[in-house]
Amino acid sequence: QAKMVTLMGELKVFPKNEAIVRQGQMGNEMYVLLKGSAEIYIEAQGEPKRIAGLERGDVFGEMGLVRHHERSADVVATEDVEVLAVNERFLSRVMRHYPRTGAKIFLNVAKILSDRQRMIAGALPLDWGCAETLAYAGLLRRGHPVRLTGQDSGRGTFFHRHAVLHCQRTGDSHVSLHE
Repeated sequence: QAKMVTLMGELKVFPKNEAIVRQGQMGNEMYVLLKGSAEIYIEAQGEPKRIAGLERGDVFGEMGLVRHHERSADVVATEDVEVLAVNERFLSRVMRHYPRTGAKIFLNVAKILSDRQRMIAGALPLDWGCAETLAYAGLLRRGHPVRLTGQDSGRGTFFHRHAVLHCQRTGDSHVSLHE
């Protein structure tokens, strides 16, 4: 099924030194690096600053798919690169043809998490929920125990509280504060 899913996507090829993603461009897809390598750069004080390297199997640009907003960095091929481009149409086709292989993306939670990532990077002002979670994380990191009680802390009744993420399909839970 994985091979069939790959064949349903759009394969894109980028030669060495070509930009795959440009900072400031609007994004509507993410990429899976199938062959080659790339580097991530952001512009800092008018100069490109290398942030990280990407290798086969790495996924990048996911916030463009989820949020359809401007790209926050450049991704440049360091050698000839092949990527699988994943957009909403691709995900819909995967879900329709291979529901067990495709994963459902819950856009409202993904958008909240995307915004949190942007808040921490300084691209958005902090909201109450992000500040609250950062405070908990800071206490935990310094070795102070924190106990959250009540269903709201786990269920995310209030939009800003997503301390526990639940998989609707399997029932598994993930608490990022444990990391």
